[in-house]
Amino acid sequence: MDNLTPPRLNNPLSRILIVDDSLDHLQSLGNLLSEQGYHVEQAVSGEIALEILRDHVPHLILLDLMMPKREGYEVYHRLKDNPETADIPVIFLSREDELVDSQRTFAMGGVDYIAKPYHPVEVLVRVANQLKIQRLQRQLQHRNEQLQREIEEVIETQAELQRLNQQLEHQVAQRTLQLRDRNAKLLELQTQLEQSLITEQSLSTLKSQLINTISHQFRTPLTVISSSASLIRRMLPKTEQLDCEPFFQKIDQSVNNITQMLDDVITMAKINANDLKADPQPCNILTSCQNLMHHWQLPPHSLHQLRCVKEGNLPQWMCLDPILLQKLLIQLLSNAIRYSPQGGEIVLKLKGEPDIVHLSVQDCGIGIPSKEQDKIGELFYRASNANSIPGTPGTGLGLAIVKWIVEQHDGTLTIESECDRGTTITVSFPIVLNPTCGE
Repeated sequence: MDNLTPPRLNNPLSRILIVDDSLDHLQSLGNLLSEQGYHVEQAVSGEIALEILRDHVPHLILLDLMMPKREGYEVYHRLKDNPETADIPVIFLSREDELVDSQRTFAMGGVDYIAKPYHPVEVLVRVANQLKIQRLQRQLQHRNEQLQREIEEVIETQAELQRLNQQLEHQVAQRTLQLRDRNAKLLELQTQLEQSLITEQSLSTLKSQLINTISHQFRTPLTVISSSASLIRRMLPKTEQLDCEPFFQKIDQSVNNITQMLDDVITMAKINANDLKADPQPCNILTSCQNLMHHWQLPPHSLHQLRCVKEGNLPQWMCLDPILLQKLLIQLLSNAIRYSPQGGEIVLKLKGEPDIVHLSVQDCGIGIPSKEQDKIGELFYRASNANSIPGTPGTGLGLAIVKWIVEQHDGTLTIESECDRGTTITVSFPIVLNPTCGE
């Protein structure tokens, strides 16, 4: 094998099974992949490989087809006949003079082919590519399941609204059918997206279609739901309003949650397409924070209290994008409220230092597990305890958007959190004294 040292392209959590009757090839491949951090298991025969598979299911299999007695083909057929191993991607191994026969095996469902003698960089790139495809497929499946749950919640909310409003039943039913139709279109687009991820083609076009469907087709039904609920609330007698208030609050909360998710998805799409840019202008950060806190509307009978605190000397003006600053504050405050189900005080604190301003939001909520805090801010990542609070669906985009906004202002973001004690997220902005700011 080539002695070149390839770049590290691996996922250290991935498990790989190598099946080859050549001990030299088996050892060299195993060493190469182990040095990259993969967990490698080896089998010198088909029988040993099948024994390993009974105990451990790997993420990827490297299989020599041309072992004696056609053991390679036997192992492959046994894999595909077993539902527990049928979806494991298989990369075929074979000599260059066996290429014609190996090409025939692609019709059996192999995902890739590596010719002997092996080239380390080629091996690692092909292995990393298949593991990446598999990981993206799992993420997409998870997002599909999450989206389906959200759709079911929307449908349930619509059903409750229909029961409350006999006079608007026909209109709400029509909107429900429209929403289901939009959902079907969205699922169809997601299927197309999955195919594009596998084939790596037409991704930008499909993304544009998905964003257009979300932004233009979903807002109208949500507006109808919200306005219909408000109309019903005004039409009911006072006594019935009190009885139905929990249902109205659930409708409002569901609409707000979905609207926020749509805004997050559209914002992140604009970021990825480079359609969203920071426009720094002279901005009074204290006034911006106080205005937002003053106009923030908590639900009736909310258990939360909002407080704004100032420490140190704050500059009168800073070079910030006021729209992005407001978006950042809304994300941080919304998260603090959402993940503090027992209520408590939410503190927005501004602390001024000679060259920097620290903006922090502190809550008394469920906190973030310490092992997961480094992952906060990654796309689509939600903490493992996030689903412990009913009715708090999310996209895992909020803090990713916050992180992007902070980076646009050359700032830093830090998280301090303890489970069941609360979380403090601090954003630090350098004080930029630029006379051309806003021009």
